[in-house]
Amino acid sequence: MKGWLIAFDVDGTLADYGGCVTREIIEMLKNGNIVGLVTGRTDHASIREKYGLDFSYKYVQGVFEQIREQYPGMDKYVYVADNVERKYDAESSGFVFIVPERFCEQFNSCFHG
Repeated sequence: MKGWLIAFDVDGTLADYGGCVTREIIEMLKNGNIVGLVTGRTDHASIREKYGLDFSYKYVQGVFEQIREQYPGMDKYVYVADNVERKYDAESSGFVFIVPERFCEQFNSCFHG
C-alpha cells in the first residue's frame, strides 16, 4: 500500500487563500500520503515550501499525467480544487476531482466526529 497522492489548488482551496483546507488538515494528510499543489499560480514553489509539501506544479494541460508518471502506483490520486474547468483533465488522468467544501466536510466528519 503506497497511500494516496493528494493535490490541492491554492486560490479558493487552501484556508490562507480563501478556502477551507487548513494547515491542520494538510499536516494530518501528510502522514502516509504524498501531498502537493497543482495551481495556476507562478509562486507555487514558495507556497509548497511554506506548507512543507512534497511537490508543486504550475497547471498546464497534461500535468496530471506527468504527476502519475512521477508518482506511479499510488492507491488513489485526488485533486481538490474549486476550478471546475480542470475537472475533465484531472479525471481523464485517473484523478478523483473534489471541490474543497465537500472535501473539508468529508474530512471533518471522518476525523472530528
